[in-house]
Amino acid sequence: MLEQKVMSFHDIVNDESEPPLPIIDDGVLLDRSLLIIVGQPKANKSFLALNMGVAIASGTDFAGFSVVDKHRVLFLSAEGGYYSNRERIKTITADIDEADLKEIFFSIKVVPDLENDADDAIFKACIEEYKPKVLILDPFIRFHMADENSSSSMSKNVAKIRKLIDENDIEVILVHHEGKNASKGGRGSSVIHAEYDSCIKIKKQKNGNHMFEFDMRHVETPEPKELVFNTDTFWFEDPYKSSPVVEYLKTNGSSSKNDIVSHVIAAQGCSQATAYRRIKAVVKEGTIVKDGKKYKLSS
Repeated sequence: MLEQKVMSFHDIVNDESEPPLPIIDDGVLLDRSLLIIVGQPKANKSFLALNMGVAIASGTDFAGFSVVDKHRVLFLSAEGGYYSNRERIKTITADIDEADLKEIFFSIKVVPDLENDADDAIFKACIEEYKPKVLILDPFIRFHMADENSSSSMSKNVAKIRKLIDENDIEVILVHHEGKNASKGGRGSSVIHAEYDSCIKIKKQKNGNHMFEFDMRHVETPEPKELVFNTDTFWFEDPYKSSPVVEYLKTNGSSSKNDIVSHVIAAQGCSQATAYRRIKAVVKEGTIVKDGKKYKLSS
């Protein structure tokens, strides 16, 4: 890959170097890019960021997000205490290999201020020590002291992030709260919304599922997707592909509630109460319907 700051059109036309692979496919997280996750409070933005961090460190696809390769991750969180975050992390990483767990780093104590030039050294030291390919900041508002409605202040903060990306060959994921006017996306100055490379907006639906809407600057924008948040695993899942209830009915056709419950318990090692919740969830979203005393896939 050519690294010259200024290139002639001749050099560009004759450059045959391969572009770097994306971190998450479909343009969700490209090489040296900025992804913003936006949503209202309680929309599980932080869980999505944790899902992405663990998926990137372990090379694990999830909920339709395709992770191209394994990369080291540094997650700086400014929300929640150690023990509450520890329980989240233990649940999310229950099926992750020990070797991959060593490739994702987490802190609730390192919260540099982008607005403070003196804190640049903190970012630099963290990146030099842990050598991440992906840096996650959650939430964005805790990593600066500026007025988010100030264009000049936000321009400076975003410029700092771009500098981190360019100088360290990393990608950055920001978790950002939605503004009062949801149609305008994340809270604060339009500078924030003008500078990202990709954005995921999470909207919680009346049926309890989450609608993910995308905005991509460099590739074709994917279609929105509806996902369910699994409160047992703390992972986002495709409600139409990951449900053991749906898979059972696809294989066995119309079935009694007892048969479905027995299958879910055996397949997932969960309690009877959890199995009942699995059935209730897919009925609520309209994926299956009750037909007399049995359940079947909705047509």
